[in-house]
Amino acid sequence: MRVIRLSMFKNPDEHVDMVMRESDLSVPIEEMPRQMRMQDFPVLFDLFYMPDGVDIQQATFEAMQRMRARASIERNMAILYFWFTRSLLRVLTPGGMWQAKDPAPIGADDVAFVFQQIAEHSGYRGQTLRTASNDGFIVVMVNGRVSRERYGASGMNG
Repeated sequence: MRVIRLSMFKNPDEHVDMVMRESDLSVPIEEMPRQMRMQDFPVLFDLFYMPDGVDIQQATFEAMQRMRARASIERNMAILYFWFTRSLLRVLTPGGMWQAKDPAPIGADDVAFVFQQIAEHSGYRGQTLRTASNDGFIVVMVNGRVSRERYGASGMNG
């Protein structure tokens, strides 16, 4: 059985977490992050498997254990999201470019996920965002499309 944990962030230090089993949902479990997303607030999620018939308390316990393991990563994801959306998007012109000097303290998949949510933010106007991740990739968003390449291939060397 699939279980999903959603964390909806008000700011990097305040979030609401919820756990749901796929069997309890009226929409596809993959749609839950988008269904629960409030305007301009990020929703992070963890989709995982548990034995069939697991009760909600067991699923919640497992989800909270998994959340603790990712707590600092998800906090850094929220910081990245809020920094971009509350500061950077306001000062970049539509179509403007930004590139980080230092790598983000999270992996490329997590940076890409944040960039995808930024693309849906009401303040996003086609700006280009580039940053290195801590696992050796450059993550780039151009006109709302996110891609990644191995560090060094783009000439970004720190």
